[in-house]
Amino acid sequence: MDPAWVILNHFNKNRLPATVHFVPLPSFASFAPGGETEDSSSAARGAAPAALWFIIRGSDLLVSRSGESFDLPRAADISPLGFGAERSHLMGRLDGTPCRVVAAPLKAEAPAGWTFESVRGLFSAFPDGFFGAAARALGIAGWDREHRFCGVCGSPTALKRGERALECTACGHLASPR
Repeated sequence: MDPAWVILNHFNKNRLPATVHFVPLPSFASFAPGGETEDSSSAARGAAPAALWFIIRGSDLLVSRSGESFDLPRAADISPLGFGAERSHLMGRLDGTPCRVVAAPLKAEAPAGWTFESVRGLFSAFPDGFFGAAARALGIAGWDREHRFCGVCGSPTALKRGERALECTACGHLASPR
């Protein structure tokens, strides 16, 4: 398999469309984190595009399960599910649809019809490429959760405009994912 991640909107290990690819991070043409993405212009016009959401709680992913099939939330706004998107991160696009990741609070409950399931436990149910995208989402969500406060002075951090980094609101220290 080439480095492009295969990712499905409706996951079923028995049906894998060959034409769906997730763009790997190095080839993003207009990547920027959080609210400072190429989506901002459409949001300003009142037409925020629906996104495919990787909502991560610890090492668990929010999914809707039907037998061996899985769905991820697809919405412009995830607040009806009980989650805020203030610190969401764009991972890439799938057929023009933004794919975003957000770290849910560790004690968050899954909304009705959804469940948090261990990504590792779902390993055999997901196609290899999707598992890679979910693992990347785990890493980004963990980095965001672990760097809410500056490691130098302890002040809160905020998304740095135009790059995937968290900047200290007091001393300007930058924290980027590894």
